[in-house]
Formats: sequence, C-alpha cells, structure tokens
Amino acid sequence: MSTATGQTERAPMRSGAVYVLLLGLGALDAAGYSLIAPVLPGLAAQTGASATVLGLLVAAFPLGMVAGFALVGVVIQRSSPARLLLAGLVLVAAGSLGFVLGAELGVFAVSRLVMGLGSGCLWLGITFATLAAWPGQEYLCMSRIYAAYSTGGLLGPLLGAIHGVSGPFAAYLTLVLLAIVPVLTLRLPVTAGAFTSDRRALRSPGFRAAAVAIAFAVLALGTLEGVLPLHFGTKLGQSQIGVLYAATAAR
Repeated sequence: MSTATGQTERAPMRSGAVYVLLLGLGALDAAGYSLIAPVLPGLAAQTGASATVLGLLVAAFPLGMVAGFALVGVVIQRSSPARLLLAGLVLVAAGSLGFVLGAELGVFAVSRLVMGLGSGCLWLGITFATLAAWPGQEYLCMSRIYAAYSTGGLLGPLLGAIHGVSGPFAAYLTLVLLAIVPVLTLRLPVTAGAFTSDRRALRSPGFRAAAVAIAFAVLALGTLEGVLPLHFGTKLGQSQIGVLYAATAAR
C-alpha cells in the first residue's frame, strides 16, 4: 500500500488524541477475541454443543477476520481509515448483540463470524490510520499499538468472567458503543492521503506462502482455543477460567 497527499475540509484531531483513540481501539479489538474462552463451558451447557462444534464456533471469528482483511483491501481505496473504524465497530456491536439476545447455536455462530469481520476492519483501520497520521514513524507507532492489543488480551478474559453467556457480551457491547462516539469525530491530519494497491506482492511466492501459513495458524489456534476451556470447565467456574486466562495473558 502507498499513500498520496490528500486534503481534508475539517480540522484534524490533535495527534495525541488520535494516538490515545487508536490505542484504545486496539485494546478493545483484542478483548473481543479473547472474551469468548470463559464463556464456552456455559455455551456448551446451554446449547448442548460438542467440543468440535464449539471449536468451529471459536474459529468463526478468525475466519471472519480473514474475510474482513480482504474486504478492507478493496474498500480502503474508495473510503478512509475513519470510516473503516466506524464500520468495524458497528459490525462488532452487531455480533455482540447476537450473543446478548440470541439463544441458539446458529445465532451464536453467525454473530461470532460478524464480530470477526468487524475485527478485521478494525485491525486494518487502525493500521491505515497510523500510516496516514504518522508517516515516517509507522513502525514505532504500530509497536505501541500492538502493546495495546496485549492489554486487550488481558481485558477480554476479565469481561468473560462475568456470569452467563449474555453478560460478558453485554459489557463488551457497552464498551464498543462508547468507542463509536470518538470515532465519529476522528479527523486525520492533512498529510493523510488515499491508499492504492500494489498487486505485485500477490505474485511473490514468499507472500503467498506467508499468507497461507498465517491463515492456517490463525484458524488452527482458534479451533484449539475452543476446546481447552471446556476441559478447564470440568474443574473451574466461569469467573475462575476468566481469571486464569487473564493471568496467563499478563505473564
């Protein structure tokens, strides 16, 4: 991806405010992925689903992320990072609402897929916003945002420790809705420009191999993470599993 100089009609937000917002969105995005683990034993009890089915349910999130990446690659050429962030939050909110109001496994699976799609939009929206706001400092800024993602990996299980299936997602939905407000006011600096595609990378064998390996790793990890909490659930309660996962993330 490359950037071209663009203009904005409205004054941009202060650089520090944009940075804080992107850090918070990174943590929020990661929390949406990690809050599912403590909930899985309750989901199994409520729906009667097997470990295999729940593993596929968890894998729906990274599958949605991969689809979100592909979608963003097309949309970003005709849109802006701020709109991608807003779209990602709306999708994540819609998926979370499915867990709050739903009661059937099919609803949960679709909701988790939609959350993953929104997460893909958020992840790349954050990345493109960083590229646009701090040209020449991308690596430094993104390393700090990745640290915020680590914080979200701690927050997610703590939200998942809230009792029941709907409770954790209701709490997460509240945070997502609150995040929409500052995103609506996001104005990137005037140095922000349009993003265009460089399709030469798609013809590189190394790029293709890396893309397949990453996709496989993400989906495999998601499937395995759907099984492990069920084993913990034979000895631990939901809140205990949440604390266990949060402690592991903090190490």
